Order: sequence, then structure tokens, then C-alpha cells
Amino acid sequence: MRFALTLFVLIPLASAQPPEFVESPLQPGVWRWAGGQVAGSVLPGAAAPMTTVHAIPGFVNPGSIVRDGTKLYVGEDTPLVRVVDTSTPGAEFVATTITTPVAPIDLLVKNNTLYVIDQDRDTLWRKALPSGAWQSLALSGPNASEWDYGNILIPHPTLDKAFVIHMWENSIDVVNLATWQLEATITDLHHLPDRIQFNGAGTQMAVLCVGLSAPSCAASGPNLAVFDLATLVKQYEVNLQGDCSLELLTHFDDAYVVRNGDLKRYELVNGSFVDELPDPLNSLAFGRNGTTNGRELYLQNNTGRLLRVDFELSLLEDAIPVVTQSQVWFPPIEEMTAFAGCDGRVFVTNRNDKTVSVVQLPHGFIQYAKGCAGSAGFHPKLDATGCPTAFGHVTIQLSNGLGSAASFLFLGTGTNNLNLGSGCRFLVDPISAPILSLPLSGIGPGAGSWTIATTMPPAVPIDLVITLQAAIADPGAPLGYCMSNGVRFEFE
Repeated sequence: MRFALTLFVLIPLASAQPPEFVESPLQPGVWRWAGGQVAGSVLPGAAAPMTTVHAIPGFVNPGSIVRDGTKLYVGEDTPLVRVVDTSTPGAEFVATTITTPVAPIDLLVKNNTLYVIDQDRDTLWRKALPSGAWQSLALSGPNASEWDYGNILIPHPTLDKAFVIHMWENSIDVVNLATWQLEATITDLHHLPDRIQFNGAGTQMAVLCVGLSAPSCAASGPNLAVFDLATLVKQYEVNLQGDCSLELLTHFDDAYVVRNGDLKRYELVNGSFVDELPDPLNSLAFGRNGTTNGRELYLQNNTGRLLRVDFELSLLEDAIPVVTQSQVWFPPIEEMTAFAGCDGRVFVTNRNDKTVSVVQLPHGFIQYAKGCAGSAGFHPKLDATGCPTAFGHVTIQLSNGLGSAASFLFLGTGTNNLNLGSGCRFLVDPISAPILSLPLSGIGPGAGSWTIATTMPPAVPIDLVITLQAAIADPGAPLGYCMSNGVRFEFE
């Protein structure tokens, strides 16, 4: 059953035919869609997955990776950086190679300037792109070499500053990129600083100290310290206890701490614990790397998979096979970076497969939280695909409901968690009347569905958050109705 949402314009829907698959010559065990993309762990003849993976060849031991516009800069463990042109999805290629004065264990690109640093971390190098001469800046020392791709040289999101982590010395250098001077060295740290992230406003810096792995992390860390960037004074620290920390990511004023056995969220304002990924998902073997596209978390799994997790830590959205030789180098996935908005691509460096993998994900819309069951235990599922931009095509689908029942679609501008009883929660904010009511097609529990095909209007409010949730009238549900999960998106 198809409808036109009254806010938008109806567009036709087409049924995709399952393509054929052949094994990827670049990544054995990963099957390439005959149309040119690669699907993780699918057998020939299977239905086309929404998530696809393909590999960019031309690398030896790729590690650190950063994105600047449509270009990727990828460091190897030899003195060079490979520049990847990503302007055409599915046809990414190594466009040029830049010779560097040191093996770039980490790098960044800011204001059309390339910065690189090696394992010794005693000198920072820079050159103007594309053809400037290399310049050097001495950093604080002495420095013990550490084998860690990436997460050493971290740029501030808006200021002309970069932060250099000296893990074994328990210090962080602050470099003014505009004056090309070492501005300060932060030493008020707990033990083994390994990750730096910033709050949304760029006024706070969060530092994750991983702690020692022997005799136990509980005895020597881990620790989360938050600094005021105007004064470089530590505001507070949180004793994370337990296993060694692996990764730190932030989203607005939330900090996400990744460890091998759990994923937890803290408020950056005061360090208070918010929530964690629920069991059994919280026992996943997380790796030490991750990124975000501003919509969800992308995390490494120790078996060479890319994990997608929503910011509310309510569900594991996907686990995508990326590499095939997971134990040649460990961790199997080195670094990753993502495109924001409607691009949907995540780029992953794989030293095992000597490639940069491109994970093409559904984009624009994120499912969050969980719905509650109706007749025969079926949980209604709300989903949306497409691109929420001006004139963007969007499809909204409700499935797994009671056939022929009435349904109601609610719209908000934020998320909610109102307990309605019997496992049902109202997930959109503010609470208001539904924007439309539709009957479901089909007959019987789990068979009800509808699809709305729309086109976004010519003018959309950029960065406005929209949330959706559906309710279904269902006499077989404890409350007489059941609720879907939530769907969230931002206009781009």
C-alpha cells in the first residue's frame, strides 16, 4: 500500500531485482555484486543488501587516514602519503603520491596544508599543498616510540591548533599551526593518554587515558579527563575502572568510551554516566578504532567487522565484514573516516588486505530505540531511506504490524523516552497529535505494512532534527496498541 505524505510529493517506487554475485578478486571471501559493488558475506544469487563494500587497491600497509573535501590522505609505514580521489562513489582511486620526510604514523590536513608525524613524535612536519617545501617543528621530548597508527596528531575542529599525544610520557603538546610554534605542554594527566576528542562547541577537550594492561587496568586506570581549552586547566576526571579503554568518540556534549567488553556514554559537562549499550551487545569484542558521521557511531570489531551503533546506544544497527585476513596484522582494521550527510560512505584502512575499503551504508535516516510487540509478538518496524535534502527522494516504510489495522504516524523535533507501560515508550518530542492515519495492508499479525514515497520540498531548514514513530491499533497488544521504533534524521 503506497501513499503520498501531505507535506511532500508522491514519487513512484520500483522493485529491485536480486543481482548476481561473484567473488571479489581483491578481497577473497567477500562477494562482489555484478553491478560493481561488493556485498559482505553473501552467497551468489542472494538478495542485494543495502550495505556494500568494495576495495581501493594500490596500497602496501595503509594506516592513518584523514579526509579533506573529496580527497583522502592515507599514510603508509614508509615515507609517503597516498591521495585518493573520492569524487565518484564506487570509482575511488589513488590519484597521486606525496613523498614525506618520515613514515607518517599520523597525519592531518588543515587550511590546504599537510602535516605528518612519525612514531618518535619528536618533530612535526608540514608542507603547503600541492607543492610546498617541507618545514619542521621540534616538539617536547624525550619521546619513546610507540606502534600506534593514528590518534597521535589531533586537530581542533575550528581553531588553528593541533594536539600531539605523547603516550608514554603522559603529556600532550599544543601546537599553534598559524604561528608554527609549540604553545604549551599539558602534563596534568592520569596514565597513558591515548585519545583526544572535543565537545560540539570546541570549548572542552576530553582525554582518554587507557591505563596499563598489566597487572590490570583497574590498578592503573583507565581515566577520562576533561580540560577547558581556553585555560588548558583540567575541569574534572572520571575513574572508568575495569578493562583498558580502547577508543573515545564525542557527539555534541556526550562522550562515548569504548572498551573490549562495553560501550558507555558520559556527559561532558560534568562527567556523569548516562547509559551503556545493553547486554548482550555490550559484550561485543570492540576494537580500538572508531569514527562518526554525526548520525551514528562506527566502531571496529576484533574480527575485522565494522559495527554501526546509534547514539542512544539502543541497538547494534549492523555488523559488516570488511577484511578477510583478520589475524595477519592486529587489529585488522586500522583507521576509519566517514562522510557526513547523504554520502553514506565509510573509508577503512586494512593493512591485512593492503587496501582501503569503502563501506557504502544506507544514509540520511537512523533508527533508534525499540518498539513494543503487538499480536503474536510481532514488533512493528519503522524505517526510512533516501536523502533529506532539498528535492531529495525519501521512502518511509512501516512493516510487521497487524494487517488491516489502523496506524498513526507521529512527528517531532527531538527524541523522547516516555514510558507508556507494557514495554511501550513514546519516542518523539514534543508529544502531539499524529500527522496522519493510515490503514495497513495485509491480513493477520506481522503482515501489515504501508510505504510512503515522497520528495523533499525545495527549501528545507538545515540541521533541523525530525523524529518519527508509528503506533498501530492492535486488540492483541496489552495496551490495545503497539509502537514502532523511532526514526531520526536531519535536513542537510
